[in-house]
Amino acid sequence: MSVSQHRRKDAPTARQRWSTLAVTALGLLLAQPAAYAAGFGQLRVQSNLGQPLQAEIDISGVTPDEAAALNVKLASPGAYAAAGLIYQPAVSTLRLEIERRPNGSYVAKVRSTQPISEPFVDILVDMSWASGKVSRAYTFLLDPAGVKPSNESYSPSTVVQAATPDASPATAQQPAAAAAPQAAAPGAAQGAAPAAESARPAAPVRPARQARRAPSAPAASADTAPGSGYTVKRGDTLYGIAGEA
Repeated sequence: MSVSQHRRKDAPTARQRWSTLAVTALGLLLAQPAAYAAGFGQLRVQSNLGQPLQAEIDISGVTPDEAAALNVKLASPGAYAAAGLIYQPAVSTLRLEIERRPNGSYVAKVRSTQPISEPFVDILVDMSWASGKVSRAYTFLLDPAGVKPSNESYSPSTVVQAATPDASPATAQQPAAAAAPQAAAPGAAQGAAPAAESARPAAPVRPARQARRAPSAPAASADTAPGSGYTVKRGDTLYGIAGEA
């Protein structure tokens, strides 16, 4: 086999390799924006318990386009509740400021205007830019006063909203609905009472009439008792009456 024939045989294989390399390179280029999207890094505490909070949060993957509209702020109390985190009163005084370091990296300065009295602190931070948004939570421990801050680093955790069952309100309304027939029961009983009274026979009234006639019976027996008196008749004289007595 000649050299020219060997080259023609290997030509399709070379083209396939170049096609594979081109597709791989294109995939890497398309994946770069997602890989270099802005995100939160480690948090370092620089204050103690009973002092205003001072901490730093590393921000990674910031592109020049994202840096122009980059914004970092504390999440709202509603977001804290949805994530199952404690929103302390002193946390409401936190202020976050983005700072660019000499090496080109970015960091978020965390400061509070009031002392932090709780050893465990929950921070929920929102970061947004022109084309995206991300939220991360940090839970860290403050060293007691008088102890040099350990400058320990804390990793962020993904925010997961707490589950809130929707069936609870419907379930709570069922006892109220069941109580309605019970509440109507006394009214029904009151309505049944007059009906029962109207259905009673008039017989109990008769003994009352007999009771009224009863006192007259002894009077009649008293008049007719022998030897108890004499009934005057027309034409009687005193002598005749005395004789009858």
